Amino acid sequence: MKKIDKYILVKFIKSFLIGTLAFLNIFILSELFRVMAYIMDGKLNYIQGMELLMVGLPDVIVNVVPLGILLGGLMTINKMATNSEIIALKTSGISFKRIIISPVLCSLLISIFMLWFNNIVVPKGNQRKRELKYDKIYRVQDSRVKTNVYLKGSGNYLYYVRMVNGGNQTINNIEIVEMNDELNDVKRIIVAKKGKYEEKLKKWTLYNVKINDTLEHKTYSSEVFNPKFLKENVDDFLRDKIRANEMTVKELNESAKFIKKTGGDVKKIMVAMYKKVAYPFAGLIMSFIGLSLGSRYVRGASAVSIGLSVVIGYIYYVVMATMEAMGIGGFISPILGAWIPNIMFLVLGIFTMSRAEY
Repeated sequence: MKKIDKYILVKFIKSFLIGTLAFLNIFILSELFRVMAYIMDGKLNYIQGMELLMVGLPDVIVNVVPLGILLGGLMTINKMATNSEIIALKTSGISFKRIIISPVLCSLLISIFMLWFNNIVVPKGNQRKRELKYDKIYRVQDSRVKTNVYLKGSGNYLYYVRMVNGGNQTINNIEIVEMNDELNDVKRIIVAKKGKYEEKLKKWTLYNVKINDTLEHKTYSSEVFNPKFLKENVDDFLRDKIRANEMTVKELNESAKFIKKTGGDVKKIMVAMYKKVAYPFAGLIMSFIGLSLGSRYVRGASAVSIGLSVVIGYIYYVVMATMEAMGIGGFISPILGAWIPNIMFLVLGIFTMSRAEY
């Protein structure tokens, strides 16, 4: 890497970190007031309050990083333009597109990291945040009766239950699908009219059972069946497992496959899955917009840079929410619902880059 690339990269990283922390502090401050209210009301102690604040940070970080990259690009070129560094580089025969290579590559690496972060870290944080709120703040438990429950269980087992009754520890009309290790083929389908959970023995008993062995093309019937593979208890079935913000891409894909096999609507899950992949790359796209606009409109105006970042970010979120709703509603395909915002703003970024002043 040439010295000029290192110089520009250091400037961009500093501006990116400043911008990200600035937006992050805004979100943290608003959440801090909420947490303090919970503590003052006696719903949380200070340790629980800090935990609630910390487990919510991963989701906030994913949301503010694209804004941080956008602001970082604006501030980097803004400062270099103010100090006439861009003009000096151009005079030396270095094109504007060559100047921004290192910030763009850095944005790409950040986006790839955020893809991993959004898929692995954020779901765990969201799950713990919900658990704390349900247990300590709302003090509520899941409903003791639920219908149409889908569950990805331990191992390669997928469950659909027509009704779960926590009061008498029973389930009615259960379908169990045993998949292969790649989750692309069905090994067995087990259907039962009723099931009873014995809490002391931690054992399930299913009644009026039919087993379809798809590998051997045979069907078996049994009045009573004890599925040793069924490790989940009634409470596991009572909990709503299809919480997209608490699931990885793999888990969302597995849930979508199962729900689709049972005739359910998977559009919402598919949009969430594609969005989990698409959104982290918003940072890369914002780098094009920030770097190009920084050369054209906001020299010597940090306040304008921040304001412009907020406006562009707000427009992006509005477009994203609109496309997501259209994908869920079936007006467009789920993959388009997730990726159209990125495509639109990529076109905008390429356009502004072609019109960059320097």
